[in-house]
Amino acid sequence: MTTESVAELRSRLDAGEVTSVALTEMYLARIERTAPKLHCFVTITPERALSDARRADAERAAGKRGPLLGIPYAVKDAIDTAGIATTWGTPALRGRVPAEDADVVRTLRDAGAVLLGKTALTELCAAFADDPSAMLDGPCRNPWDLRRWTGGSSGGSAAAVAAGLCAFALGTETNGSIEQPASWCGVTGLRPTYDRVSRRGVMTLSWTLDKVGFLCHHARDLAALVPDLAPPPASLRVGIVDRLADPIQDPADPALWATAKDVLRAAGCTLMPVTLPDLPSAGAMQAILETDIFVAMDDFIRAGHVDHMVAKQPWRDILAEHRALGITGEDYVRAQRVRTALQHAYAELFTRVDVIATFGMPRLPLVIGEEPTTLRDNGARVQLRDEGNLCGLPMLALPIGFTGAKLPRSLHAVAAPFGEHVLIELALRFQERTQHHLASPAVP
Repeated sequence: MTTESVAELRSRLDAGEVTSVALTEMYLARIERTAPKLHCFVTITPERALSDARRADAERAAGKRGPLLGIPYAVKDAIDTAGIATTWGTPALRGRVPAEDADVVRTLRDAGAVLLGKTALTELCAAFADDPSAMLDGPCRNPWDLRRWTGGSSGGSAAAVAAGLCAFALGTETNGSIEQPASWCGVTGLRPTYDRVSRRGVMTLSWTLDKVGFLCHHARDLAALVPDLAPPPASLRVGIVDRLADPIQDPADPALWATAKDVLRAAGCTLMPVTLPDLPSAGAMQAILETDIFVAMDDFIRAGHVDHMVAKQPWRDILAEHRALGITGEDYVRAQRVRTALQHAYAELFTRVDVIATFGMPRLPLVIGEEPTTLRDNGARVQLRDEGNLCGLPMLALPIGFTGAKLPRSLHAVAAPFGEHVLIELALRFQERTQHHLASPAVP
């Protein structure tokens, strides 16, 4: 049952084939056996989970039904959970226990979902370091190859889903923190439109870029998770950006991308080439993100917590690098003007296409303990990541196959604001014709 969709699990529950308690006990047993090998959970909540499950079973017995009633899930440890430690992935906050649930957790609890625990993340959502060393209980390991990293900062959530330790998981993204681990772990990831999912009770990294999103196996699960979806479109015009990284990182990549496009054509999508805007988006992202991070982390910095982080780079070096950038108020305003120009440019693109898609993460998952490769990440994916986040666009990461070494590869796509229904329809059509999202890693 570990790769079954939420809808399939719900059908089993409604038919009486399994109880929520039994389903929860299955996931808890898998977590106990597998999570220590992956370092993907920082807190496991068996008492809360079984209490939630018993309540769901009682409500179902009383005739209640719902798409998430009795479904076990996990939460990134940047999202508040009442009475359960929420550490933001840093030692200074190990004792931080919120009094209230974040809005998104409360919504799931009201829907009858079962909280299994809190998943690992890169320290402070990668505010000051984005590498395997910057994780509270050690590097989160990729279920497809334990020598490799999951990516950040929602790596624990992606690993938990990939390894079959929960039906779905919550993640957050500021600039790549759902799409990267979803891609490297071979799961389906959705970053909703900016502010579509409430951020109340979620760690702030950037007030203008943070989003709460979802990681799961099946695109159909997203329809139960995203609120107030519009009806699916009758037709899909897919703008294709064929600019892969140079050099190609794995020999299988061109064929995987070509096959993915063939699948979309067979699914009735109309594919057409598009060119992304020619604007200085990378510089704009750096100016906005660096400024927002240091403002959001001001209290943490002033409290001296930065001297006790797990990141291997000393705080004085991090601060020196930030100051060396010399970002001024004028730079921040200019970056916001670029952002506005990008929003207009994408609005025009979406008059011609419904979705813009490209090949996903060009880099292979990092080997833990080795220095990152010097690859200049020059594929279209980086530009689409930066510009999609600057414009607040929804994004989908979709598994499209594997390298010869059984490492997942993905397609990344964006749609117009509040176009999640379009992305989900794209993914549904793709997954109806492929089985990549059902593949399970053999975690020893």
